[in-house]
Amino acid sequence: MTSSQFDHPKIDWDAPDLFQEFERFRSHVTFVFDGPLSEQTAKQRAGWLGTWIGEQGREIYRTLHWGEGEKDDPSKVLDKFGTYIRPRKNKRIARHRFKQRKQGVTEGFDHFVKDLRLLLMDCKFGDLDDMLIDAIIAGVREKRVQERLLDKGEDLPLPKAIEIAQQFELSQKQIKIVREEESQVQAVKTHSISGTKENVQQRLCMLILSQTEPLGGSMPKRSINTVSVQLPSESEDDEMLSINITQTHEHSDDKWTADIEILSQKVPFRIDTGARCNTLTLSSYQALLHDGELKCSNRVLKSYSNHKLKPIAVVDLLAKYKDSEILAEFEIVDISQENVLSGATAEALGLVMRLDALQPTNKENKTHYGHTTTEQKMPAGLDDYPELTRTT
Repeated sequence: MTSSQFDHPKIDWDAPDLFQEFERFRSHVTFVFDGPLSEQTAKQRAGWLGTWIGEQGREIYRTLHWGEGEKDDPSKVLDKFGTYIRPRKNKRIARHRFKQRKQGVTEGFDHFVKDLRLLLMDCKFGDLDDMLIDAIIAGVREKRVQERLLDKGEDLPLPKAIEIAQQFELSQKQIKIVREEESQVQAVKTHSISGTKENVQQRLCMLILSQTEPLGGSMPKRSINTVSVQLPSESEDDEMLSINITQTHEHSDDKWTADIEILSQKVPFRIDTGARCNTLTLSSYQALLHDGELKCSNRVLKSYSNHKLKPIAVVDLLAKYKDSEILAEFEIVDISQENVLSGATAEALGLVMRLDALQPTNKENKTHYGHTTTEQKMPAGLDDYPELTRTT
């Protein structure tokens, strides 16, 4: 086999952590010996090893003490170098380095965990998994991942902790890809719009709020904004759709809010029977740590004042309320508002019931002062809302 048919191992003798660099080099050498050079003799492999360690490695090679036949055994050669390079173990220093390790700004989570495992080798802790979980929680870069891990408490196993962080990192990469794709599309469509990207985004995110009060005044007041959902066309024939854009307020007695179970988490929604699409805020979506597919949204949320908001993406999620469960589509929006559940989705989950007509289902005859009158019965469900049928 020629030397050009495989990737030759190399070692950086100036690496900050020389022992970890040597362990990486040793792993590469082992794979080469088990693969491309598997048919070579031990002496031939030792010769290959002498070329891979470089000039500085060969200087060290001459200072080592060798027994009979050890120079022709590649495993013995690697062991000699390992003993020479490996510093004397000091569990106090090792533990200090382990506890000080933080995930870098651009460092991937998997690389962070791999480095923690290497540092953990010399710490001599009892429960290694438990110590690794603590180090992940203390050192992970994203605070939302840290909060999610802390919420799991003592029942959090190591594989689950790693899975939660990996899923969050994956979702962030997907959102970044979707945003980049959307930016490229918008750059083509809005090339004539002047101003910086931040100014354009600010104009798109402006939403005009109006106050409405339901008939009879018995239902709680709420701030709403009537918007449309349309294809990216500027046609006047676009279908107008209403969704609720509100300030976030807590109402313990609010009948128009509900907690919907999504990915085993309770997500608060405001029910808007006039809305024809579901919206999920970016912060709520990120808290779900969803690792499924995100799609580009081809809709634009548009108010009657012609202010527009482009959703970041659209996602299909399984929504559950009590015994009802449906696959619903959610537009992900990057603004501070309540999550909105459309009328159709709320009806499918059994949160609201449609009354198709207000005609009485039967009549009741009564006799009053010798005259027989026919009295209409109240349709089922309306007796709970007397203000809707009050007459003057």
